[in-house]
Amino acid sequence: MAQLEWGSVTHEGQIRTANEDSLLVEPGVFVVADGMGGHQAGEVASALAVERIRRNLLGKPGVLDAVITAINDANADIHEAASGDETKQGMGTTVTALAVIATPNGDEALGLANVGDSRTYLFRHERLRPITVDHNYVQELIDSGQITPDEARQHPRRNIITRALGIESGVRVDAWTMPLVRGDRFLLCSDGLVDEVTDEDIAHVLATHPDPQRTAERLVEMANDSGGRDNITVIVVDVLDGSEPPAHDEMDLEPIWATTGAGATAGAAERSEDTTEEVAIIGETAPGETTPDEADLIAVANVVEAVENDRRKQAGADAGNQPEPEPRGFVADELPPEPDETRARPAATSATSATAGTEDTATADGTVKTKRRLGRFFAAVLLAAILVAGFVIFAAWARRGYYMAFDDSGDVVIYKGHKDGVLWFDPTEQGRSSLGRDRLDEESIARVEAEPEFESQASAERYLNDVLTPTTTTTTTTTTTAATTSTTAPRSTTTEPRSTTTRPGATPTRTSPSRRTTPETSS
Repeated sequence: MAQLEWGSVTHEGQIRTANEDSLLVEPGVFVVADGMGGHQAGEVASALAVERIRRNLLGKPGVLDAVITAINDANADIHEAASGDETKQGMGTTVTALAVIATPNGDEALGLANVGDSRTYLFRHERLRPITVDHNYVQELIDSGQITPDEARQHPRRNIITRALGIESGVRVDAWTMPLVRGDRFLLCSDGLVDEVTDEDIAHVLATHPDPQRTAERLVEMANDSGGRDNITVIVVDVLDGSEPPAHDEMDLEPIWATTGAGATAGAAERSEDTTEEVAIIGETAPGETTPDEADLIAVANVVEAVENDRRKQAGADAGNQPEPEPRGFVADELPPEPDETRARPAATSATSATAGTEDTATADGTVKTKRRLGRFFAAVLLAAILVAGFVIFAAWARRGYYMAFDDSGDVVIYKGHKDGVLWFDPTEQGRSSLGRDRLDEESIARVEAEPEFESQASAERYLNDVLTPTTTTTTTTTTTAATTSTTAPRSTTTEPRSTTTRPGATPTRTSPSRRTTPETSS
């Protein structure tokens, strides 16, 4: 029976007047969701995600697939809600979820799933390591070496995410299975914390505050003291009972993106024979599989190789009557001279016989040359057909996808094709918005300057209509008193439902920390 203790806090921060974050803290199920799309839409999206996960998982311990299914169901709920309400179109949310699950052998473990840039950390042996990988623009810059993690915290486009629930009808979910190790401390948080507080400072708080509720409160205080530019949500979960922790020098917890190939299947789990090891990236390309682009290129390469083989076979057939094989890549202009049968004939051979022998030789020579020319012709036709097919496939690949950008006049334009073009295939304009740079707010300008990519023109148009925000001239003065919401398990502090969630933006409450024992899961 898994024994866990936890604490949680959600706060609107120092600048925002509403809290679009939602959280779920129930025995064995912990979720942080960071909504986006404006106050009316963002908090709805995060609340829908938390509610769906609560209904799917609470009191129904299952395997990792159950956690993944819950997140996919949440994505469908949000996408459907946005499609039926113009005021909600374009809404979405991140989600990071930690749940007690059953392993195939009947033991208990922890299942972790993530979409977006809300994070889950593991703190063990005084070391803080991120388990999840951010699905956002600045993480791509970090991965490519263009900026450092510290620079990412202050980057003007740090809020542009590349994957979220509700934006498309389907979503890729990163998922891990991890062993229950006594003494482990997990931190789930929205980007409102990590954008304000460094990993070093977070690790110090986790190391010096044994009580999970006080730990969560202190982290939120530090984020607010550093500016509190966004909503802040924190959940701290302590594992009180489980397998013995490995020795310090045996621990090798790596972020999932730090491994390649087959090694990715164990990148985020302990490399220990006594623990459960299972890591999966749901929706990503598995080892040995290929993406559509790679498949196209491989198909072209296979066809070219087949043509070369056919040409070699044809060249071998044509050269069958030659005394020596021709060097590859070269073709003799003339065949070797046939033996002159008249030289072996007696001198008494009639003129008629000599003439017939000469005609036979000429006929045979002409037949061989004709076959050789036909072989070359068919090989050339086949090669031309392959080149045309390869060109068509390459052109289709070069014209795949859509992206959005400002043109030279400052208008928002939807383009088809690769951003920088491929050879002579340049992107082409597919649509133009009446919104220009001078009519957008700063956040929308940053989104367009990032040149977001889309799978279809319809997706790009929805993004254009629903996410980009024109500037307004209305000035509203609002006085808001910030408050801190603090909860301790097993009470929930998310938006919905009322028994398990805290309504974002409502007056926060604080609950004393408590220790709970989750029900024993079934295999």
